[in-house]
Order: sequence, then structure tokens, then C-alpha cells
Amino acid sequence: MCEKTSKSQAQGWLKIWFMMTILLMASSLAAHAQGRPDPPEPRMSIRGTITTCAGVPLAGVLVSIEGSDGLVQTRTTNSSGVYFAGLLPLDTYIVTPTANGTYFFSPQNQTVSSTNLAVNFTRYPRDNRANFDGDCRTDVSTFNRGSGEWRSINSSNGQIVSFFFGQSADIATPGDYNADGKTDRAVYRPGNGTWYIATDTSGSFYGVPFGLTGDIPVARDYDGDAKTDIAVFRPGTATWYILNSSDNSVTIVQFGETGDRVVPGDYDGDGKADIAVFHPGSTGIWKIRRADGTTNEFQFGVTSDWPVQADYNGDGVTDVAVFRPGNGYWYFRQPDGNFYGFPFGLSGDRPVPGDYDGDGLADVAVQRPNSTGTWHLLNSSTGYTAVDFPPEFPVPGGYLTPLY
Repeated sequence: MCEKTSKSQAQGWLKIWFMMTILLMASSLAAHAQGRPDPPEPRMSIRGTITTCAGVPLAGVLVSIEGSDGLVQTRTTNSSGVYFAGLLPLDTYIVTPTANGTYFFSPQNQTVSSTNLAVNFTRYPRDNRANFDGDCRTDVSTFNRGSGEWRSINSSNGQIVSFFFGQSADIATPGDYNADGKTDRAVYRPGNGTWYIATDTSGSFYGVPFGLTGDIPVARDYDGDAKTDIAVFRPGTATWYILNSSDNSVTIVQFGETGDRVVPGDYDGDGKADIAVFHPGSTGIWKIRRADGTTNEFQFGVTSDWPVQADYNGDGVTDVAVFRPGNGYWYFRQPDGNFYGFPFGLSGDRPVPGDYDGDGLADVAVQRPNSTGTWHLLNSSTGYTAVDFPPEFPVPGGYLTPLY
């Protein structure tokens, strides 16, 4: 009996020891679990390169990176045009490089929600006329108003591009209607007051009825969203009608007089085209209405002059200028009211200013409508160049309609 009791007691103590061991192990495991660090939160990085449309890296561009919570971080591109933001919480971000009145970026922003993404941007000048291949340079180009054929020489590779788009009597209205940095082929059809726009050469296009017979197309970026806005000037009432691409609203402004020549441009460098007219009286009066509603009026030029407003010094501001076909002189008005001029061209030449060398400055240029249609270009960085091309309506001159 004693032996049995002793054996039972030993078994009982063994059970107690076993249970205590289990409890101690569980307590130790719990304590260890409580002291263990949480697994790391998922992270992501965003990087990219910003270049000019000529492929040159841009240093010092401020890039904002906004999360879904509204918090914004900023980064600046280095000497290689690269920006980087690492160890960001996994989220959806909107990446936006900072633009100004002189340039815009394409795309203007990008939304990202994955890891280690390359988000790249290209910078384009806002006055990006006749730049069909997107390389920063104005292309020598023409529009045949009889056949509707557009012909251009790609400044990027010398390739000649032919594209039929338009009908007889259509007015060329080139512009960047989708803000991709390339000039789109477009026409205004006076017979039905409709705009037809082709953003590429695939053959697809769209039409927008906006205007009446007799209206003058004045397409520019009036609302500052980097997209060319459909717009017309009605000579009979001297009224401007602008279809803003940012919100599809219509702006109606009476400005000018019957007989005025339209000369819209960004005369204050705010990134928005200003309504403006040149009154070809004996004294040549310019009238400019800025986006804020303020106006400016001054004398510059004579009746026979052709307005050739463009940014000739690369400061992002449209310069007041005229071409005098009688003597082939170009005259430029300085901000203080003084002016300078020099001869470039002959009587009968058509002025076709544009940035043909891609240095950010508009170049003086003329098209000579002779048998070969020679273009004479005075490039600000490379000097004089002559190019033979069919003597048809010059597309850069389309910015000066309806002079030709």
C-alpha cells in the first residue's frame, strides 16, 4: 500500500512539473512575441528623368510628389536630369514637374501606384510652332490649300512627310491640341464653320463646329493648360470667341475694330495667350488685352507691315515685331519703346518665323515663293541656311493668317 501511494505521489508531481513547464514555455513565447518588432511596412520608390524635347537632361527642375493623403514631397533633378524619392509608403502618388510661362511638360503629370517606377517627362516650349516631330525645332512645312496636302521636313531626321488632310479653301490652323509637345495638323473650314483636327497621321481625326462663315481662326493656348484652344475672331463685330480646352467653357470678348489684323501672343509671359490686334492705319497701332483684363496700346509699324510676333530672345514673352515687305526689313520693339531692325528678305517674301535650330529663340526666316520655294533661315545659333521646298502656303505662316 505504501509503495502504491508513493508511486501515485510521484506521478502527481510529474504532472504538475510538466504543466508548469508548459506554462513557463508559453509565457516565454508570449514575452518573446511581444518583444518582436513588427514586420516592415511595404515601401516604394519613384524615380525619373526630365529632358528637353531635344533630349538634353534638365537640372534644377522641382518635382512634387503628392500622396493620397494630400501630403506633398518635393525633389529636384540633378545634373543628369534625374530625381529620386525612396522609402515612400506604398500608396498612389501624383508626380508633377513644375512648369512656368515659357515651358510646359508632357505629360503634365503622372499617377503611379507601384514600386520602383521610372516616371519620365519631356519639356517643350509653349510657342511650339510647326514642330511636327516633337524635337524642339520648327519644321520647314507647307499646306496646299487646293489639294489639302501637308508636307514637312522632319528636323530630327530629314525625312519628308506628306499627309492629306483638308479640302480646297480650308485654312491651316496648326497647334498642339492634346499637349503632347507635337504640332497637330488642323484646318478651319469657313464654309461650315467647323474645325477638323488630326493629332497624328494615322488617318483618325475629329471635328468641332465653332465659328461662322467669314470668321478668322485664332487658335492659341488662352487658358494656360498647354493645349491649343479653338478660337475665332469675327471681323464684322470685332469679337473673339474662345473655346477653352480646360473646361469647355466659351469666352466672348469684344476687342478691336473691323479691319484689324489679329496678333494673339503671350505678351506678359504668364503662359496664356493674350487677345491682341494690329490696326493697320498710317501709324500702325497695337492693342493688347491681357488675361487679367488689363489693356495696353502703342504705335509700332505702318499700314503695309505684316505682324510677325514671336519670342525672339527666349524670355517666354512674345515680342512685338513686323516685317516690311516693301524693303525686306524686320523691326522689333523693345520693352522701353525703342526699336531696332535689319534687312532679311526681298519684296514678295513671306515671313515664317520659328525656332528652326531648337535653341529656344524664334529665328528670322522668309519663304520665297519662286519656282523652288526657297526658305531662307537666319538661325540664331547656326547662322544662315537655305532650304528648297515647294512654294505653297507655309505652315509656320499659318500663325499669321489670313495674310496670305
